[in-house]
Amino acid sequence: MSSILDSAVARGAIKLDGPVGGQVFSLDDLKSAGVRESLCPLVEMMLAIAVRYGLLTARADGGWCQSGTPAPEELLQDRLNEFPELIVMWQAAAWVGRSLPSVLTGEVEGLEVLFGESGPIAAQVYNHDPGLTYLSDAAVAYIRAALADWPADRPLRILEIGAGTGGFTARILPHLPPERTHYVYTDVSSAFFPKAEARFAAFNFLEYHALDLSADPTEQGFVAGSFDLVVASNALHTTTDITQGLRNAATLLDDNGQLVALELHTNSYVATLFGILDSFWDSSDTDLRPAGAALTRDQWTSVLEQAGFSASAFLSAQPEHEGIPASVIAAARSTGAQPGSTPRDQDADGATPVPADR
Repeated sequence: MSSILDSAVARGAIKLDGPVGGQVFSLDDLKSAGVRESLCPLVEMMLAIAVRYGLLTARADGGWCQSGTPAPEELLQDRLNEFPELIVMWQAAAWVGRSLPSVLTGEVEGLEVLFGESGPIAAQVYNHDPGLTYLSDAAVAYIRAALADWPADRPLRILEIGAGTGGFTARILPHLPPERTHYVYTDVSSAFFPKAEARFAAFNFLEYHALDLSADPTEQGFVAGSFDLVVASNALHTTTDITQGLRNAATLLDDNGQLVALELHTNSYVATLFGILDSFWDSSDTDLRPAGAALTRDQWTSVLEQAGFSASAFLSAQPEHEGIPASVIAAARSTGAQPGSTPRDQDADGATPVPADR
């Protein structure tokens, strides 16, 4: 199955009309035509895909020229006919593809395209995409198993990072004991909170607080070591420095507290939707992430260790030929260790992730 990005490219997202249509052109020409500097990495990635599928030809001396004609409506219909269960993702590809020229030139903000009232496409993807649903269910199943033996007289303290539209929240809340759960719903923007408060009004154990994981949580009103579980669905990669962001997440956890996160591993797949956001491309750790926000599966173990986690496991993963390139990752904070330091040898009285079959 072709990636969703192919759909967006074939929709003519980069239109070669006007002064560059049919001519040899360079990235500088596109900038002169109005493409924003901050989104040039997205343009370069899409140009490479366009070359792969014969829409453009890359010239040996640099630049490109148009060599094929996009057939977006035909391609979209073919995908819908062949994979109707992925209708939400095809709709997302069409929506982003139609909006992309305006986003690239700054006429429309990527945030409005993904989260605006006119088309809350991100919420639809989070809530209804089969691949993300599969992985979210795997994360919830692991959390339920981990909490099965939780002491009846012990409060359960959970914080969700980057809760956004509440897609993952809606899946986990019904499985938590309301009489002893304290759940903090966070996002870097409090703009998500009014809708979340209305959606989850029946769950009276929620609190809502802004949290920027790129900054020290203790300077944002949070107490170090005050949570047993931190969860995040497609949120950790949004930090400018992912290792430091994970250290900040570890700061929030009590000794042997656990992090459970769902993360995509391929930049071209993630960028299909979220590459229209400036923040996707503003990572400061470019030695680790030179071409986008996502980490490969192989990178996660060492990054988690550097951030202060003593054990990590891929609880559920879909091979690329079976589904989206993503995993549910679980990690335990090192006992008594400051995030990023060498863990001390102490007895562990908390749960530790158990690797599942891969």
